[in-house]
Amino acid sequence: MNLYSPDQAIIDRIYEAAVIPERWSDICDILAVQSCSHSAAVIAIGDGGDVNWTASEGSIDLIRTIAQSDLGMSDIRLKRHIERAPFAFLPDTALMSKGELAEDAIYNTFLRPAGLGHTAGDVIQEPSGHTIIFDIIRQTDNGPFTSDNIDRLNSLRPDLARAALMSSRLAFRQAQNTVEILSALSLPGAVVTSKGQVKAMNREMEALSPRIRAGARDRIHVSNAGVQTMIEDQLSQLATGGRPFTQSIALPPQDDAPAMIIHLLPVKRDAHDIFSHAAAIIVASPIGSSGQPDHHVVRGLFDLTATEARIAVAIASGMTVEAIAQTFGNSRETVRSHLKRVFLKTGVKSQAQLVALLWKEPGQ
Repeated sequence: MNLYSPDQAIIDRIYEAAVIPERWSDICDILAVQSCSHSAAVIAIGDGGDVNWTASEGSIDLIRTIAQSDLGMSDIRLKRHIERAPFAFLPDTALMSKGELAEDAIYNTFLRPAGLGHTAGDVIQEPSGHTIIFDIIRQTDNGPFTSDNIDRLNSLRPDLARAALMSSRLAFRQAQNTVEILSALSLPGAVVTSKGQVKAMNREMEALSPRIRAGARDRIHVSNAGVQTMIEDQLSQLATGGRPFTQSIALPPQDDAPAMIIHLLPVKRDAHDIFSHAAAIIVASPIGSSGQPDHHVVRGLFDLTATEARIAVAIASGMTVEAIAQTFGNSRETVRSHLKRVFLKTGVKSQAQLVALLWKEPGQ
């Protein structure tokens, strides 16, 4: 029986974190203090396998190193905790034998060299598909977790579980709101994770199926294999903290369907918002109106500089590199250099493809 009644101020801070994601790092500090530990971490694993986390200031570098290692997702404690489903915090000694603890690669590679030798944790599996892990790390010299330490953690568990569920639901609602806003603008859109899993998709985007759709395991799927590869590559860059260079990708015309631009917009979120697994908003825009394209429109669609946009429009209008160089007062090498950047940003590989992308004959 739990004899501890946590301070109301602590409970208030837990529910504050439910609606203010950056506060979860403060909750890590609270869990560490309550259990007389070095630090704590909260890790959220999405149903698509995306992993986000936050931690006490003292263990941020350590958790990052573990998360990026091959050992990060091989922790036997997680598997056993899920199998037993105790609905409670447990110390490592309740999940592993002394021999297993002595030989464990995570302990020997990362924890013990840092003077940390004991852990406790809990796993909460949310209806939303998130798996929430609370991981408490203790100094070796402090000895194993006592029943008193675990009781203090479990006195907070019901509030932690409710707050985590609330955070998860709010993040899902955010994704829904985003695609609804795009619908109001008559733009097909979807919110996806770094692994391409669709978190929300509006009716306008659904209407583009089978050209663009949610495929196997709810991952975004484009019928053009080359475009599909480019989207996956850009999302992979986002997963590692990079910024994709090609954020507007040309989708060539297909049968009676016109050419389109797939815009990939990185989701800017607080680094501590561990429940928002959204990595990007994908918006599909039809292009190829009759006649010469406007360079302002082309510039906005593809993130081109003013010079790049003028060259793209000139090429689409039938001008040669030599004619463009003479008209703009540049060397042919300069024009070709700008044209290479246009190819990268639009996702095409030739002048012919650029013309097909930007120009549509009347009546087509």
